[in-house]
Amino acid sequence: MVSQHKSLSVYHVEYQYHGLVMQHQYHGLVMQHQLIMHNIKHFNQHNVK
Repeated sequence: MVSQHKSLSVYHVEYQYHGLVMQHQYHGLVMQHQLIMHNIKHFNQHNVK
């Protein structure tokens, strides 16, 4: 019973860590997207002039 509880807690920690990694990757994608959109706006402003 104790070993089963231990494996569950380890699984829970790994799951939380995986969630953090996914959040970090998603945040990175959002930042990239914002940067690209900002660059496109900047590029378009220069083209208008």
